[in-house]
Amino acid sequence: GPDAAEDDYRAASPMTYVDQTLPPVMLMQSNLDDIVPRQQNLDLYIALADAGATVEFHMYDGEEHAFDARPELGRESARLIKSFLNRYMPGAANGE
Repeated sequence: GPDAAEDDYRAASPMTYVDQTLPPVMLMQSNLDDIVPRQQNLDLYIALADAGATVEFHMYDGEEHAFDARPELGRESARLIKSFLNRYMPGAANGE
């Protein structure tokens, strides 16, 4: 908000914590998102990749913020998340 100090914004920003030691990161967004600016996720993806972190970025074309509320995109998102977890946290996607 307007009363927050610059340090508060910096502390809340994921960009502050970007480095190679982060665990794998998966970003998902729609290109018509009117809540989270597309450029913010793109900037985060680039910063993570440049830092040498493992990162994936999935962009949904023609969708708004809650793209995964549509059943077919919800299933697709769940499949991508499960695949990501299986690759980087074996067993996590199955509740182990």
